[in-house]
Amino acid sequence: MKKDTMYTRLLKLFITFAIMGWVIYSYGWDDISRTIIHANYGWVIFGVILFVISVILGAWQWHLILENKRIDIPFGATLRIYFIGMFFNNFILGTIAGDAFKVAALHLDKKNGKASFAATFIDRLAGFLILSLFAIVGGVIIFIVNIQQNKQFYMIMGVLAFFVAIFFGFFIVLLSRTLQDKLRVILQKLPGFPFKEIVQNTLEETFINRRGRDDKMMLLWVGIISLFIQTLRIIVNILAAQALGMFTFSTLQYYFVIIPIVSLLVIVPMPFGVREAMGGMIFGLAGFSIEQSMIMLFLATIMCVLGSLVGGIMFLTDKKKREDGAVVNSDPSTGE
Repeated sequence: MKKDTMYTRLLKLFITFAIMGWVIYSYGWDDISRTIIHANYGWVIFGVILFVISVILGAWQWHLILENKRIDIPFGATLRIYFIGMFFNNFILGTIAGDAFKVAALHLDKKNGKASFAATFIDRLAGFLILSLFAIVGGVIIFIVNIQQNKQFYMIMGVLAFFVAIFFGFFIVLLSRTLQDKLRVILQKLPGFPFKEIVQNTLEETFINRRGRDDKMMLLWVGIISLFIQTLRIIVNILAAQALGMFTFSTLQYYFVIIPIVSLLVIVPMPFGVREAMGGMIFGLAGFSIEQSMIMLFLATIMCVLGSLVGGIMFLTDKKKREDGAVVNSDPSTGE
């Protein structure tokens, strides 16, 4: 093991234990254990099942995008790679790790590698766009309620502006021929820009022709599937709150605003507990108990980890085959 890798892992472990210690010190071990022991595990199991369903839908969505990018592999192979990628997402705690695995696992040549990267980027972007849409709708509801109750709403206005910018910014760039052409010109004029050709080729694969029939159908299906996926992911967090007895329908809109913010934190790999601690603080700004919100997010993370364990089993099975001399997924067209 390289020294820097060992030190990085030790640092992550230290941060994890520090955050866990802080939560226990702040909330009290008796209260934490009582909260967990009295949790309704029926909701936890239901949440794990819904998360697994969302992963299967995610694999279907990625499969459709890969087909649109002329990468033809069986759905069984797509499902296996996607589940393993989700396993890496939850255990390394960052979407970059899982997405990198998905691209690498396809074993494609240089040309198709760019297309697979673009497909994975579109798959990830679709999720963020739907989450942004949820955040906008939830933010508008909170904004209206705050006006009716004569409360301050500067913070929610900032959140709304942020997600509106994300939603329309990415959506327009992906679909606008004019902006795509301007971006091409800008990249072309950048002197000495490293990896310029790779970036240009990847962007060409990522851009969507909204007038093309295949791209329009792909966009339609990806939008519908992603809507279901992200709804299920938010419901998993709601079920974690329900299991702990802290969910009420009057607070529903806050989950559709805060969970997208927390989801953005997962882009960067971070130690276990950091996302949950930051998310708990964000819930605290909305009037929730910070400690209870942290425990809820910890429970939601554990539910996702349990749901992705099937990917871990698949990964270990593939690793065993490699150690035995078998070639795993050597031919993407067959998935064998």
